[in-house]
Amino acid sequence: MKRTILWGSAGLSFLAFALIGFLLAYRADSLSRLPLARRIALQERQNNLLLVHVDDLKSQQPVLRSVWVILRYRSESQTALTFLRLYPDSDVPQRGQKISQAFGLTNRGEPAPGFLRRLEEQGVKTSAFFVVDDEGMSQVGAWVQSTFGKVNTSEDADILQWGCAVLNSEPKMSLPDFNWLTFTEHLQTNLAFDDLMAEWSGLISSHSPLRCELASQ
Repeated sequence: MKRTILWGSAGLSFLAFALIGFLLAYRADSLSRLPLARRIALQERQNNLLLVHVDDLKSQQPVLRSVWVILRYRSESQTALTFLRLYPDSDVPQRGQKISQAFGLTNRGEPAPGFLRRLEEQGVKTSAFFVVDDEGMSQVGAWVQSTFGKVNTSEDADILQWGCAVLNSEPKMSLPDFNWLTFTEHLQTNLAFDDLMAEWSGLISSHSPLRCELASQ
């Protein structure tokens, strides 16, 4: 059965203080509890999204590569995306190890309930998830290189950092097309495809200023 495809200044000040507070709490090993949106549809203002990279979604036992939380905040003047890596965790290896040990996917390729509970125990609550495999990440890397040439895309952090550089570039009208039809063969998400495309359209719109970055590890 075919897999269902679900992947002003005052506002900016709020985002800055919220993000700084989040990162400080995380470093202190007492993460602030993030708001959990119970609905699959993304909220207009703020969402916390889970990004999981595995080796192969078609494998019976996918190998975990990395885990990220994406803080997405949208105001009237700007949309901001911040990627924070949870695993591997170079600051506190034991914390990352707990995430790795709890990792699992259901037979539909979705994060297993036990895995999500472990993340919640560490203060990470998310409203939507994206599970991407090696081939999917490679496609993102190829999209990055179609803009910047042969830049380093060997690690997830490199791909995401350069991906943010593409999205932050101006003018956005010159952005290369991304082949979602092939990418979705290597993606599992609980977002409806139409919602995913609407979100993507908003990110690449020349009328919607975007700030995309990786949080320092």
